[in-house]
Amino acid sequence: MQYVPVVNDAFPLREYTMKPFSHKVATPARKIFNYRVFVHHIVMACCALHNFLCSKVPHQYTPLECLDEE
Repeated sequence: MQYVPVVNDAFPLREYTMKPFSHKVATPARKIFNYRVFVHHIVMACCALHNFLCSKVPHQYTPLECLDEE
């Protein structure tokens, strides 16, 4: 499986990128694709925030009493 960056309108469309479809020509399939791209951006932003907080303030963000031990 090849990884493909998902970009917005600030970036040009290239052979190796994917962009959401224009809302002017929105078919049901294109709306679903755009929704999935939108959700992907939200998930990636949450992951980036989580990783940032874990690295900068680990004891405040994830106190030791909140973690499982084996």
